Amino acid sequence: MITAPYNFVPLNDHIVTPYWGSSISHDKPFIDSQSGVLNVEIIAKSPIFVRNGEIRKKDKDGKDIISPDFNQFRSNYFIPGSSIKGMLRNFIEAMTYGKMEDKVNDVKYSVRDFNNNVIYPKSDISKDVQCGWLRFDGVKYFLTPCGRPGRISHKSLDLISGPSKISEYYQQSSNINSDKKKSAKAKYDAFPFKKDGYSFKYESVDEPEDGIGREKYIIDETGQGTKGTIVFTGQPGVRKEKENQGKQYEFIFFNYNNPEIPLEKDEEGKPHEIIRNLFHAYYDHDKGQQKDDWKWRKAQLLKGKSIPVFFRLKDYKKAPTANNLLDIGLALLYKITYNFSVKESIQNYQKSEKLLSPDFADCLFGYIKKIGKNKFDSLKGRVMISHAFAEEGSHPLPQKTDVLGGPKASYYPNYIQQNIKDGQGKISGNYFTFKDQKGRIRGWKKYPVRLSDPVSNPAPIIKGKANEDVASKYSPLAKGTKFTFKIAYHNLRKEELGALISALTFHGNEGYYHNIGMAKPLGYGKISLSIQNKEKDELNSLLKEFECFMNYALTPKGISWIDSPQVKELFSMAKPSEKGDKILKYQKMDMENRINDFNQAKKDSLALLDFSKVVDPVIISGKASAPEIEQKKAFHTIQASYYESLTSKGKEDPTLPYKLSIENELMKIISGQKEILIEMLKEKRDQLKQEKLNQIAQKNLEIDQARILGKRSNSINLDSVKLNSRAFDSLEKAMKIFQVKFKNGPLEEEQDREILKAKLKEIFSVLPEKEKIKWKDSIWESNQYYKKISKWIGDSETKKVLTEN
Repeated sequence: MITAPYNFVPLNDHIVTPYWGSSISHDKPFIDSQSGVLNVEIIAKSPIFVRNGEIRKKDKDGKDIISPDFNQFRSNYFIPGSSIKGMLRNFIEAMTYGKMEDKVNDVKYSVRDFNNNVIYPKSDISKDVQCGWLRFDGVKYFLTPCGRPGRISHKSLDLISGPSKISEYYQQSSNINSDKKKSAKAKYDAFPFKKDGYSFKYESVDEPEDGIGREKYIIDETGQGTKGTIVFTGQPGVRKEKENQGKQYEFIFFNYNNPEIPLEKDEEGKPHEIIRNLFHAYYDHDKGQQKDDWKWRKAQLLKGKSIPVFFRLKDYKKAPTANNLLDIGLALLYKITYNFSVKESIQNYQKSEKLLSPDFADCLFGYIKKIGKNKFDSLKGRVMISHAFAEEGSHPLPQKTDVLGGPKASYYPNYIQQNIKDGQGKISGNYFTFKDQKGRIRGWKKYPVRLSDPVSNPAPIIKGKANEDVASKYSPLAKGTKFTFKIAYHNLRKEELGALISALTFHGNEGYYHNIGMAKPLGYGKISLSIQNKEKDELNSLLKEFECFMNYALTPKGISWIDSPQVKELFSMAKPSEKGDKILKYQKMDMENRINDFNQAKKDSLALLDFSKVVDPVIISGKASAPEIEQKKAFHTIQASYYESLTSKGKEDPTLPYKLSIENELMKIISGQKEILIEMLKEKRDQLKQEKLNQIAQKNLEIDQARILGKRSNSINLDSVKLNSRAFDSLEKAMKIFQVKFKNGPLEEEQDREILKAKLKEIFSVLPEKEKIKWKDSIWESNQYYKKISKWIGDSETKKVLTEN
């Protein structure tokens, strides 16, 4: 079973958008308008820590100095109102069937998973990848394609690598005993010899490739070979020469003088999607996860230098263009981009006709959304939350040091909904990922509260020393600390105020807790909230209004709000339990001791179980009776019709049809002229583009024809065929190299035929007696030797060879 300190409220396919959303105003009150202030008390049920929000200073190396102190102002500890607002908004989004697509960054994740050939087919990727040079001119990016990369061995590079031999250097484990030493940058630093200006020829004319299109070269000292540049990539492991293990080849980017491909910005001025995905794949958004090679290559890019990259195409029958690029990376087997972004995977599941309408959380807290090019829609929130100041005399506990690693949304066993077939989390079939149309994120992420005191997650030990670079220092306030704050609300409907109270009090149910601040995965920040200035009957009345509305809104789903999967999962994670504590553990990854729970879970086909399936069922008390719910459904049906009529009143304007007809006629004229100009520009662009593509195609055709001609002009060489009981299999493998010679019929050159017949005679002499009988079988339809040899020398000569030997 996978354990994790987090879990998810399932993503809802149905979206609830309050019918009064478009009529919300700060100036025109609702009929049942609710305005006022809630006085709220927070009690920390475990030690609590909220990071100091002051502007960070830099150390001598330019790194942020992160304060371990609790957030404070003039020695008064407090929780910022924005933190409380974020906690409550996230809770309300989950419990009111909110929209998620506008709550996430629209990025495409990348994957390099050597344990899952379905998601990451290494051999196919290796076969398809092309190479080129990427540069940035300060405004946009350009890619110069170089076709398929060649390969050159470390032993060949020894001739030019200088005093230190590269083939010997990487046989020493001490030279690659850290990520930094394994990097391409470290390799360039260790071997700074000139990389460009060389000519290259095939390592072996008879076997120029390794069977999957990877051509091997050596330096051509005559200078007559193909020109190119040597490119280093990282060294993943030690080279074991005797076992023929470990990386021993680097790459050659050939100088084909192909034109640059401009990667234009999109309509919003963002870099081309391929560039955005590249930066995201190498954690440009998270400095803590960036590797040395990305920092180095990015710095070169920003200085205007060209950097070597590898890329795939959407359609290999077409030339490389900005629209035909699939993804890009810094190594041959780079992290490939998924088919769907996070936002797209949500849109594939959360379908609604009212995606532009505000959901419940939007109505309460406000929003600003882009609805078109340079067009935005916004609403100011009607709920304002003050800072929550701690009571006097509060003091921090001794400083703690723990690893608070955040989960990665690209880890599909946990973050993508899977088909789970048993109570241990075993999946049925293959994993779903962002590669699949049906792949969807698990939902709203939450950190379940613990029953026990907080646990620790110490820094990993590397070579006997704690690696505190990955740990965080913090000084929490003690369990039992009290905070007070105010929530001011203006012009809310009763259903809206009821939703806010429901989020604060878990719908009036006891024994449930929120958590806030840092170190929530370890059990810090468990809090209870209580409203101090409202009577229980008034609160229950408002909770009833909210509950009835949610039951009305979920009528199309045919489910009760209290019994819905979203509410059950949300409340399950808010109730502490011993069973829950047992599974709130980080997966381990200790590379020094070869422990990697993340990879092992994939090998075992496991996925993260819903939290409610592991703990005891929760019992949630509602506030509304069945008759009250039915009565309110009728009320909300009438109300919804009324608000819909308000939004359509503009249609009653008698001048509106005339205005619309004039606007339509003008738009038709403008659109017609625009289309003519666009078509003219497209034709000219397509003409220039086609001319350029034809030039590239002709160049590539000439290169291919020259290679084929070289293979045809050389006689076949069968010296590699080993004379033993499997000699004929060895012959077949050797003949594959020369298949261009008999692609359109038997071998034409007499010399080739004589070489092959002589080799066949030698092979016959070493065949077992049983195989010799099969060899001479005159029933040609069943003679397997006849079928294979006749492709090479024709029917009559094959029969002659088989009967004479």
